[in-house]
Amino acid sequence: MGCLGNASIGSIIFCIGSGALLMNVFTYGSLTFDRRWSLVVRGSYRSQPARVGGFARFAVTGQDYPGVLRQPGGQVDGRLYFDVEPADLARLDHFEGADYERVATEAALVQ
Repeated sequence: MGCLGNASIGSIIFCIGSGALLMNVFTYGSLTFDRRWSLVVRGSYRSQPARVGGFARFAVTGQDYPGVLRQPGGQVDGRLYFDVEPADLARLDHFEGADYERVATEAALVQ
């Protein structure tokens, strides 16, 4: 399964598959902010705060965006966007660039 989310060099990207054509996307950096998200995608998507376990967020040296690494017991808070269209997944992919890793995982919704 392909997946997409927010990323940086050496970081891990999260997504939760919801179907063959649409995908839920977990973001943990600049794309958690509606203003940034809406500059990248064309569609309007429902979203909710979420958390992913087994990872930790860290500062990327010399960059203004975070990364994440696997860390037992760690948690990363972010935002889960629901049923993102393939065209917007491609836009997100372009925004992130080639230096990221895609990882399918599970996210828990938080209140």
